[in-house]
Amino acid sequence: MDIIVTSVVPLFSVIFIGFGAGKFRFIDEAGVRALVTFVFSFAMPALIFRLMATTNLMEVDGWPVVLAYVSAQLPLFLAGLAVGGWLLRQSLADMTIQAFGSSFSNSVVLGLPLVLSLYGEAAGVPALLIITLDIAIFSVIILLLEIASLGDGPRRAPGAAAVLRKLALSVGRNPLILASVFGILVGLSAPTFPIALDKTLTFLGQAGPPAGLFALGATLGQRRLGGRVKPVAAMVSMKLLLHPLLAWVAVTHLFALDPVAAHVALLFAACPVGANVYVFAAHYRAAVETSATAILLSTAAALFSLSALALLLSENSS
Repeated sequence: MDIIVTSVVPLFSVIFIGFGAGKFRFIDEAGVRALVTFVFSFAMPALIFRLMATTNLMEVDGWPVVLAYVSAQLPLFLAGLAVGGWLLRQSLADMTIQAFGSSFSNSVVLGLPLVLSLYGEAAGVPALLIITLDIAIFSVIILLLEIASLGDGPRRAPGAAAVLRKLALSVGRNPLILASVFGILVGLSAPTFPIALDKTLTFLGQAGPPAGLFALGATLGQRRLGGRVKPVAAMVSMKLLLHPLLAWVAVTHLFALDPVAAHVALLFAACPVGANVYVFAAHYRAAVETSATAILLSTAAALFSLSALALLLSENSS
């Protein structure tokens, strides 16, 4: 039970404090946007860059965790598309958001702080490998949403070349992607990492997880609940139940992983719907209320499901 009190409850406490701040307007939308910009453009990239730059991935035998995770995530994403298209009769944009929310975790804001709190920096490499995979797959999500927007009235794009150009710009300007890529390159070149730079990145990166959790809570507090019941129920149940189940099958029956990597994959899969799902939904005006409601409900439920899973994993490893 100590692991719940020391590692899980503090993270969710910050989310709920942020939720109250947003709900009762102690912080307005402009303030939340500024905080989100700080987290995703400065603090989290500093954390990710430092962890990548101080690790030579060529010497890391951690890639099986990526295969294990994607073997659970990809079928779930395709299932989300099928549910959205065939059962819920959604448009391409809405079904893309449906699949996105059903299979992508809140890995950067919640998953990474959680596993680092539980396992220390030993969890850093498998966690960042999974995050790098997620960031890379964002390009597929963007491509699907851009294709959906081709026939969307005033948002109509000139053609495939414009879609690919916008996709390249979106991926190339993403701070998390840039931090990952440059961090990997620095790590592979194995330079002498200046102490002052290391301390600066550490200091800045430490602000990322708590500020991100607070911003997530404040964002949820300011959002209006809505959306149809069936899409929300499908997204939340697939994310919190089916995703960790598929990940468990992958790490126990399909791939041989060390215990820390296996636990990281399971905890990431059990995390709630990712905050980026709402960001994409709002930008492309697709399933906005559904995604916001699913994030709020899955985050609240994850306090109990993640606590139970963390407790179970700690008992099995002891």
